[in-house]
Amino acid sequence: GAALAEEWRFPKKLIAAIRFHHNVEAAGADVAEASIAHVSDCIVRALELGWWGDNVMPPLSDEAWRALELADDDLDPIMDELRDGLVSARDFIDLSHEVQPS
Repeated sequence: GAALAEEWRFPKKLIAAIRFHHNVEAAGADVAEASIAHVSDCIVRALELGWWGDNVMPPLSDEAWRALELADDDLDPIMDELRDGLVSARDFIDLSHEVQPS
């Protein structure tokens, strides 16, 4: 993914997030970006959203958790907010299919 992002000339911090989201400890100065991608990846896998090519749930990196200054009780509200956003998006998509141009 990082090689493709480089080819497409994505910003360096986004390339680093893609490259290091499974190895946050190696991200160096880009640890915050890699941590965001890592935690996001873990959350969508836990919620079984999308398909990522395998059924492996990666362990949540303690380094990523610390880098983002998250507390243990932050995870449930984050997941609840994501679920609510998905419901809103689904409702919007359903509504847009009901509106037919005349």
